[in-house]
Amino acid sequence: MKKILFLIPLFGFYSAFCQKVTFKADSIFVNEKPCLLYSKTGNDFIIYKLDSTKLITGSVRNLEPGKFATKYTFLTVNKEFSNSKINGRNALIFALIQNNVITESCDLDEKKLLNFIEKSADQ
Repeated sequence: MKKILFLIPLFGFYSAFCQKVTFKADSIFVNEKPCLLYSKTGNDFIIYKLDSTKLITGSVRNLEPGKFATKYTFLTVNKEFSNSKINGRNALIFALIQNNVITESCDLDEKKLLNFIEKSADQ
């Protein structure tokens, strides 16, 4: 019985971080459900809600082999963010999901987003 009581919270914790993310040409799916839309022009991209509301703009520039300059703007909180280890749409989405910024309804949790920006930004 003690083992079962231990495993139940562990399973809940595990399932919260195990979301399946897939990327298609212009869509981002979370747990096989359409979640966000995406468009790209050159090195710049925009991530939209399904209703076409802009959420995030991003720009990734190649400085030299293996080194990038990134700039993301989170439009819902009007904040810019850079992190040399988060390069591009995929890495950004994975980081936001890992930090529970993207909700189950595919919105951005503003409080968690501000916390993510503060703790993850390049100094």
